[in-house]
Amino acid sequence: MENQNAFQFQWNSALGYSVSLFLLINFIYLLLGILTPILYPGNSMKFTEMFGLVFSPRSDKAAFGKTTLEIVGQNSAIMSTKIAIYQMYFGLYCAIAILHFFIVWFGLKCGHSWALWALTASNFAVIFFFILGARYFSQQLTPLYFKDLPPYATIPGLLLPIATVLGWLGLHS
Repeated sequence: MENQNAFQFQWNSALGYSVSLFLLINFIYLLLGILTPILYPGNSMKFTEMFGLVFSPRSDKAAFGKTTLEIVGQNSAIMSTKIAIYQMYFGLYCAIAILHFFIVWFGLKCGHSWALWALTASNFAVIFFFILGARYFSQQLTPLYFKDLPPYATIPGLLLPIATVLGWLGLHS
């Protein structure tokens, strides 16, 4: 006997778009988690020059009165510390991406509302604590601007409300 109440997922729907956006956010987290330990140690000076020591080259200069390369040149231990912190930090991004993938694929894609709220809350926590750190940096050292924030923080932050609203609409249609 066929179950007439079986949930039918469709990619071309509000829920399908929500699933796609959550998968995109998780793909960003997964890329960071996998590529950072591989690429960063051998290219740390290049990445630090491009993206700054903390938030951006502009904020490094404003906060410390020196360019990123001058700061690193005067204390080489800074790069070793940054690499160690990044490997720990982005290991957490990798772990959250794996967990989120399973929640998206086996929860949200199957129409379970608990999955939407778990994804929204956990992604919000990642973004909230990033903003908390940026706010502290802004208050203690120098004001940050949107352009100072890295894309791995801003893109998920911009996509999360859209993914959440689409998921809610898709689950309630």
